[in-house]
Amino acid sequence: MWSQRLFKGRKASIMLQTICSKVLYLLFIIYYLLFIIYYLLLIIGLVVNFGFNYYTGKLVEQGYIKCRGIPTGSMPGMATKYAKSESLCYLK
Repeated sequence: MWSQRLFKGRKASIMLQTICSKVLYLLFIIYYLLFIIYYLLLIIGLVVNFGFNYYTGKLVEQGYIKCRGIPTGSMPGMATKYAKSESLCYLK
């Protein structure tokens, strides 16, 4: 029924205009918040990435070497073991 009024060029009721404006306002707020959250997560990810690169660089500067293989009790790709010498890499 309201679609017949809409397509004939008649003005929508004040109640319908109020509901539509509130829905559009709410959608705008949600979109804006998601936009902010996305960029905050992007910035946090970059900071964490640079932090890990800095930390591993400091380990290499201090003479640590990266051990080959997967440390015991760790998921593949999720952990790296560092040691001062190759012989210490195989100790558990």
